[in-house]
Amino acid sequence: MVRRKFSIIYSNTQKELNISTNNLQSSNCNLNPKAIKLLLAQSVDLKGETVVIKLSADIINDDAQLANFSENVYLLTILEINVIIIHDYIQAIDSTLQLLGLSEDLKYKNNITSYRTTQIIEMVLVGHINPKIVSSLCNVGCMAMGISGKSANLIEAKKSGISYSNEETKSKSVIDLQFSTSPAMVNPEILISLEDANLVTVISPVSIGPNNSTCLLDVNITSSVIAASMTAKCLVFLTDFKQNIQFQDHSLSQFKKSYENNQNSCIDQSIVQATEGALNNYVERVRIINSAIPDALIEGLFNNTDNIIEVKL
Repeated sequence: MVRRKFSIIYSNTQKELNISTNNLQSSNCNLNPKAIKLLLAQSVDLKGETVVIKLSADIINDDAQLANFSENVYLLTILEINVIIIHDYIQAIDSTLQLLGLSEDLKYKNNITSYRTTQIIEMVLVGHINPKIVSSLCNVGCMAMGISGKSANLIEAKKSGISYSNEETKSKSVIDLQFSTSPAMVNPEILISLEDANLVTVISPVSIGPNNSTCLLDVNITSSVIAASMTAKCLVFLTDFKQNIQFQDHSLSQFKKSYENNQNSCIDQSIVQATEGALNNYVERVRIINSAIPDALIEGLFNNTDNIIEVKL
């Protein structure tokens, strides 16, 4: 299916602004009228567009942060911005695996080698983490639905060669195993249908692989491929920087020069690769946001403040 995009012409901008302002004021958001009008003015270019968000595990694990994130998503839906969320699982499932007597370190060790472990991780992702996010979104008024990469054959997978930095040893680990993979192809029909129904979609990074196997996906690369398949206006990476940085506005070449193969970087190498892939496939811009800042999603999308990196071609 070819995704069709239409330009929307607004015949009565002031009337629409008043309607949107009333919607925001009647919501549960803690914004004054001046802030609401500023938000509306800044969001004009995103109205009717798709924003794909990689949701980090540190937000998922913190109930207050997750509630704040959900409120931010609700504001975007009021502004008629289409939202697709791909949630992380690194760190988010460690405690569950330990309860089950497993000690997998998904970020730094190449030991996701058993089919049994993959099944357990899928159960945690699809049966616990995804519903937790969907429930949080619904609690603030969003219409949300959770799916996995297996739903309607959304994602087909291949082996991954993504490297991650180990903060403790400053070394690199390359995940290239049977059960740790990157998306090879996305079939976006289900996403288009959910978007047309005005639903926020929450995707668990699990997919079908060769020989009908279950595969865990690199969440950053998956977010990039989803964004490209939906011709998203913006791809957002919510991630923990571990340090404060000033606002950065890079071209893709500048960004790669600054962060590619930089072991001391606050940015994972998979985010660098995902950013390049998205921008080279018609995503207009990428924003990398420190998930620790208050109202990280709204601040990161609409402001040029510290702890935000914007990358364009």
